[in-house]
Amino acid sequence: MPTFENLNYIYRRRTDAVARGLAYTFEESSNLLSNDWNLVTNPPSGTAPLETGFEAVTNQVPTTEPNRFIRLRLSIQ
Repeated sequence: MPTFENLNYIYRRRTDAVARGLAYTFEESSNLLSNDWNLVTNPPSGTAPLETGFEAVTNQVPTTEPNRFIRLRLSIQ
């Protein structure tokens, strides 16, 4: 069975997010029951333009831990 060291998590982000007061927060946890989420501090591994006003953002998530959950939170500041 093949093994992979990283998972590429790709999401769409508005290019004017700061002007709109939008904050994208990428978080991880090892346990869904605890609701204990930690900020992923490593920067995105890449971005690419999409249609007008949006870009694709890629974050690499290591797959070396047996339990790892990720989420993207979007908030208005």
